[in-house]
Amino acid sequence: MTTTGKYRSSWVQILKDKQFPGWEVGVHGQAIVVKIAPERDLKEIENQFPKTFSELSAEIKEPKEWLKFIFYNGTSRFQYIAG
Repeated sequence: MTTTGKYRSSWVQILKDKQFPGWEVGVHGQAIVVKIAPERDLKEIENQFPKTFSELSAEIKEPKEWLKFIFYNGTSRFQYIAG
């Protein structure tokens, strides 16, 4: 597994461990994909994710790498690029 794969896997695991309500976390290609329950406010998550990312990144021990997160709820989506 490459460093990027380990870093991405660490992110997937931490997002699953945090058990954010209504989040289903997986990987598609190079992106971490997060399906959000339709009743959750996707715009609120988009506005809060940079802070969440910053807080959680302190828990990742792997060297930081470029990552792409895709969040969607069936009707809309947004992406967050880190790195």
